[in-house]
Amino acid sequence: MTYKVEIFRESSPINIRVSNELEFLGMPIIAKGQIEQVREGADGRLVCNATGDPPPLITWQRNGVRIETGMRYVVEKDALNVKQVKVADSGIYVCTATNEAGTDQQAFTLEVISE
Repeated sequence: MTYKVEIFRESSPINIRVSNELEFLGMPIIAKGQIEQVREGADGRLVCNATGDPPPLITWQRNGVRIETGMRYVVEKDALNVKQVKVADSGIYVCTATNEAGTDQQAFTLEVISE
């Protein structure tokens, strides 16, 4: 529950009005994960469709390590792009959606097909 306090002055003295407002938060929910198959050398893309109120912040991990935007990885609002995938990029990637109401996680699989 959130309390709202308004102070206003019409002349003298100061009038104070206190009211309460309910604020409902929605925990993040991530849609089902996906299996993305990509040919070696092509670009891969994993999309984390998450909802929540307020909108959740999306982060990605692989092998327990947070992925940051770099040479080959580009983290966008809700997606992870892997440039010029290699067989070594195959594996499970975890999307985490977090907001004030909580956290949700979902695993995504990237399968790199060698030629």
